[in-house]
Amino acid sequence: MAGSEQVCCLFDKGKKCRRLAGNASYNRRIQKLVFKHNLRLHLDKASLHLYICDHHKNLIQESAKIRERGKKNEVKTNGGDAVSLPANPEPSASNAVPRPSPSSAVDPMSPFDWAKVPLHILKRYRSHFKLPHQPGISKQHLAQIVSEHFNTWKVSEVEVLTYFVYMLKTNKNKLDRGSASSSSSSRGGKHRKSRKTR
Repeated sequence: MAGSEQVCCLFDKGKKCRRLAGNASYNRRIQKLVFKHNLRLHLDKASLHLYICDHHKNLIQESAKIRERGKKNEVKTNGGDAVSLPANPEPSASNAVPRPSPSSAVDPMSPFDWAKVPLHILKRYRSHFKLPHQPGISKQHLAQIVSEHFNTWKVSEVEVLTYFVYMLKTNKNKLDRGSASSSSSSRGGKHRKSRKTR
């Protein structure tokens, strides 16, 4: 079958789409958009390709644009007042580094885009966790590998925070060990000598 004779690989509201497939692929990123925007599109498992028609491509793009415009223009506060946001917010360190959350630890459709993380950070993550890789790998492929690895983590935030607070209260964390042990041993020695002389 030639590429121009292929039909769209999607079911639209339960019916198989019969439009000719274009060059747009129904990849993982597009699947996430469809899931996020609650579009009733599903992949035909019997289809031998992942190409979608121009109609569905435009439908997905428009729903993403509408949602994006809504997020940029207004944010509802508790009082119901609308707050205007700048169109291009300044990047900061807080949105450049991913943070694990219960939803991203369990949900493989995490909203975080690893492709936005700088390449050197992705490489450090890969080398730190000794992830398998191929030489000359693209940033997009590396981001996908890191995302898949990160989503396998099962993090219990309550447990981690409880342990962290416990370590702080009992002065057993690594940062306090050096200064606390040296100061307490020197103080303890002075007190013992002074008590012996009395």
